[in-house]
Amino acid sequence: MEHLTLGRALAQAHADPQADARACRWMARVYELRGDYAAAFEWVDQGLLALTGRDATVTADLRAIAGLIHARQGQLDKAEEQARAAATLAQAQTDLKAWARAEGLLGFVALRRGLLPAAAGHFQHALELYLRTGDIQGQAVAHNQLANVYFGSGDWPTADHHYRQARATFDQIGDRYNRAIADNNLGGLALPQGRFDEALQFYQTAVQTSEQIGAPTYLLGMMEMNLGAAFIRLRQPATAREHLQRSQSYFEQAQARDSLPELLRHLARAALMEGEASRAEQLAHQALSLARELSLRSEEGCALRVLGEIYNDQNRAAEAEAPLTHSVAILEEVADEYELARSRFSLARAYSLLHQPNAARIQLDQCLPVFERLEARPDLTAARTLKDKLGMSQ
Repeated sequence: MEHLTLGRALAQAHADPQADARACRWMARVYELRGDYAAAFEWVDQGLLALTGRDATVTADLRAIAGLIHARQGQLDKAEEQARAAATLAQAQTDLKAWARAEGLLGFVALRRGLLPAAAGHFQHALELYLRTGDIQGQAVAHNQLANVYFGSGDWPTADHHYRQARATFDQIGDRYNRAIADNNLGGLALPQGRFDEALQFYQTAVQTSEQIGAPTYLLGMMEMNLGAAFIRLRQPATAREHLQRSQSYFEQAQARDSLPELLRHLARAALMEGEASRAEQLAHQALSLARELSLRSEEGCALRVLGEIYNDQNRAAEAEAPLTHSVAILEEVADEYELARSRFSLARAYSLLHQPNAARIQLDQCLPVFERLEARPDLTAARTLKDKLGMSQ
């Protein structure tokens, strides 16, 4: 901020509106990283005012930052509107880097909506633009974004390749902020495969790096949430809740809403493990309501599954069938293969409890191959155990 303030003063002293706007652009980015979105929007407006309506290359970046803030707040329609405006301006100005950043934002919005093919298209285009400009850091960001799509679509080996490629580049150029994000993402890949020690190492390294560099509260919230999810997998709900509550505090500081549905469903699972079924159900309903409000289809499907799992664990399988069937339909629609397989397994559990073994086997026959191919060992073990149990009770 010290350098940006001086840079802006020099720009104004030399009557250079584009340099003035560029300083405002980076000030907006600083406040976005701090989670002070009102101040960030003010600097976006100051930058646009400095240009007095002229289309300049920096205009696209100002629009993109505004779009990113809207996305953080769960306002995906506004985020997409700003991102498309940024892409159009950057293309008209032949500013390939600004265009790539706009494409990256469009991909992020599509990914949050569960539109994986559209997200892949935007991220791939961003990568091509960064390659044309020789922007190594931008290329690594695009690889990391593409990896998120491959993870969601169930192509985990390709996701791992892109995550590691991004991580190596960030390490090479000394970008600790994005290196922490890559570590966090690699943890998210190790966790469902049952590589728990490796996942915890990635997550803890990411948190430590983020704290050392004074990373934004939004990022810290994401990483603490993932650590909480890892301890739920390890069936340590008390430790999980500590991390999840820390995550909630960070998200509140950042005024970020787009990750709250995921956080709430993790809190619901922690409460269920601790025997607080009523609290778990309440949290699952909150996650579901917020996912619907924010139009996060994949999160809606996951929240419905957690609600069904709560009913299953309380021997209320008749109530579990509807939300689990709806969860399967949504996750099938958004093509989230792994989460779909998990919902199919939960539905199979419901059918087993309802003494409908044939219906349960149908769901197991569809989720088992997915767990096998992804090497999702904990899920695979649970699904095989249920299938064996159904065979013995025949």
